[in-house]
Amino acid sequence: MEDSASSTLDDEELRQIAVRVAEILREHPGVEGGISVRATLSFLEISQAMRLLKGAVTLESVYDAAFSSFGSRLRPRGWRDPEEIVKEVLDEVLFGKKVQEGLRLQPQSEDEAQARALRDLMRDLMTLSVAHKHGPNVKEEAKTGIFPKDLTSLMRERYEEGRQSLPNLTGALMNAVRQSMKSGVFSPNKAVQNLLEGLENFNLMKKETSSGEQDRYKFTKASANLVGEETARRILKEDYEDLVDGNSGEEVGENLSKEELSQLLNELQHMLDLLRSGRLASSIETLMRFYGDQFPTLAKVLQKLSTMTSGTQSSWDSRFDNSEELSALLKILEREKYVETAEGFTLSTKAYELIFEDVLPEVEHALTWGDHEAIRGGGGDGETIDVRRYRTSDRFKDVSVGATIRQLVKNRRRQPESRDFRVDQKLPTKSLGIILAIDSSRSMAPHGKLLYAKKAAVGLALAATRRGDRVGILSFSDYANDVVDPAGSVDQGFIRRVAELRPLNSTNIEDALKLASRTLKRYELGQKHIILITDGVPTSCSELFRAYAYPPYRYYYGGYFRGLSVKAAYDQARRCLAEEVTISTICVDRDEHVDRGFCINLSRLGKGQYYFLKDERELPRTTLREYHRARNS
Repeated sequence: MEDSASSTLDDEELRQIAVRVAEILREHPGVEGGISVRATLSFLEISQAMRLLKGAVTLESVYDAAFSSFGSRLRPRGWRDPEEIVKEVLDEVLFGKKVQEGLRLQPQSEDEAQARALRDLMRDLMTLSVAHKHGPNVKEEAKTGIFPKDLTSLMRERYEEGRQSLPNLTGALMNAVRQSMKSGVFSPNKAVQNLLEGLENFNLMKKETSSGEQDRYKFTKASANLVGEETARRILKEDYEDLVDGNSGEEVGENLSKEELSQLLNELQHMLDLLRSGRLASSIETLMRFYGDQFPTLAKVLQKLSTMTSGTQSSWDSRFDNSEELSALLKILEREKYVETAEGFTLSTKAYELIFEDVLPEVEHALTWGDHEAIRGGGGDGETIDVRRYRTSDRFKDVSVGATIRQLVKNRRRQPESRDFRVDQKLPTKSLGIILAIDSSRSMAPHGKLLYAKKAAVGLALAATRRGDRVGILSFSDYANDVVDPAGSVDQGFIRRVAELRPLNSTNIEDALKLASRTLKRYELGQKHIILITDGVPTSCSELFRAYAYPPYRYYYGGYFRGLSVKAAYDQARRCLAEEVTISTICVDRDEHVDRGFCINLSRLGKGQYYFLKDERELPRTTLREYHRARNS
């Protein structure tokens, strides 16, 4: 199709485009149900109409016809714009442009200081390798590469000499030493190994097993291209063929898979929540030193990037001045539109979409829990609009006797099997309105509890809107605040508002219940329900804030203040029930400081259910489970 990019398209080419686009859309993971034959025929009809109007079908006309015929019929599984999906597929069909998944870790061409530092480092290594090969008393097997012991010797015995003749290499070695000392251990050998492994990760060096006890390294074609092939040949001279592996790749850098990138962005968001809460640390260095086990992917990527950083600090945010590697990572992420740095360091909508993408399988699975996913109205006891095959956990009273008998006759069976049963798909007689109230107090920041609560919000909204129910999101700390109105749709704006929830101070459950109940009253709903996600007990209430401009937090977890907050929450739960609003609680009890009695009593007062989770990763699934229970109660 590339030849047609600069010319008009005939009918045969249009048919090929239509068939290929339809095939890709039917297998596209972000599209539910693919695209129909009718949509494909519509694309061809619109293209022919454009030919009559304009005299020819150009590429611009193809995109317009595809947006009109395919875009209006697509049902994205998540929140993506249908036209955006169609454009990506057309780009692939017409020009072979596939959407890049994952992230390429490589030197930034626009950052001349960084690129120059890496080129100079490789020049110094090449200079050292030639000096070593032609030095006195060199063993024969060592003449075709560079040994780690050469760099260790440069650090220990010839550092002053190396600083004069090989300044970039000695600077990189000292940087590697600083990295190794972050673990509290000074190890020159480990520092050298880290540097060589980092260069190997970026396809600049290649390890080969020597005949001796140590490994040796050769330069790759990518490292020769980085410094310039002519420069590499001038430095290495007749040893170029021996020291450069011509069979190695020519591109500098390493790819992170989509899964690794998603995990990296999850950890960055978790880190931002911790820093914003001010609960554990005020700098990235402190977090990585004391809570590094919570950021394994980030630590791995920063270690890889240590070979790319220059000796000159590039400051992005005052909190991150101590991390050149993080600055390099942020530049890469900003280039790929995953990070925004206009007002400090924040993740972009594109990053949040990838973070929340892992809830989509949970949503698809939840839609099969005995409800009818084929229609947006869901299941119920209203008008029958269609029939479908029986699924496990379908209600027996929904079995269509007539349709089942017709299926038996069609299959020529006297005894029915499970695949013969047909079920009526009915519109719901009443709609469900849910408010998900998320605790955004400081204690929700550690271990990613707030992050998984956000994922629960996205999953719940996707599942509920697919069934025609209303979902609103609010957060509560000192006070409760609306995040998403129940009338809203799940789009990129929704994703952004949920993602920007920040951990603040105390836990005012009374105000959360009050705002949720007031919000639900604005809509005509058959059923009203509140799901409360928290990790502790109420530590403030409206009466405290009336008595104190800023209540003394040292009294929150005991005595009069806590008792007053618990009583206020109970009283508000009774008022909610009087207004026919039910309440369920989901408590993340990782640290076993949750007041189980309070959560149980609150749910019983609200005629709802209660859940206690040891793992915050269960929040999305448990929230969907509670939605399913409330919908069918």
